[in-house]
Amino acid sequence: MDAAEDLVQEVFLRVLEKPEKYIECGMKASWLLGILKHLIEHLQRDAQYAEQLQAELALRYSDRSEDPLALRLIYGGIISDKDLELLILYGVEGFTYRDLCARFGIEEPACRKQIQRARERFRRALGED
Repeated sequence: MDAAEDLVQEVFLRVLEKPEKYIECGMKASWLLGILKHLIEHLQRDAQYAEQLQAELALRYSDRSEDPLALRLIYGGIISDKDLELLILYGVEGFTYRDLCARFGIEEPACRKQIQRARERFRRALGED
């Protein structure tokens, strides 16, 4: 229920950001449904990415994957503290992009890119190019 409400709010935020597009649009219902469909696809990709990252982290950390402190102690220093924090919050603790954006004061595209880069740096540090 909360996810549906969030999606509807997000659609209307898009309308408020660019009201001229909505006004000019001939088929308003189709336009709104298109935005909703895009947002749902985005959420599905995010969920798949989070699952992949969690599985990847679980393989590396075995039973310690539930203990963020242990992860920080084991992997602190091989990548920056911020990169490690992002990976743990997103991949282990289940924070969403929205949660991370609010926590770090960044926009969603920047957050996505930072997580992607952190993951790449982490793999390189472990010699897994």
